[in-house]
Amino acid sequence: MTFSSLERARGEEKNKKMKIHIIGGGNLGVSIALGIAKFSENNQITVTRRNTANILHLET
Repeated sequence: MTFSSLERARGEEKNKKMKIHIIGGGNLGVSIALGIAKFSENNQITVTRRNTANILHLET
């Protein structure tokens, strides 16, 4: 694999859409979700929690 084809492969992976599910929307789960959303694009992030009132601020 040449260097240019390797760069192309990495670029295609960066643009790939991922579905991410975080079970447990406590302090750590919310922090992880916000970090992923801040530093990546084209991802669908789902956070679950028993009491959803505490994570309503994450909805877009």
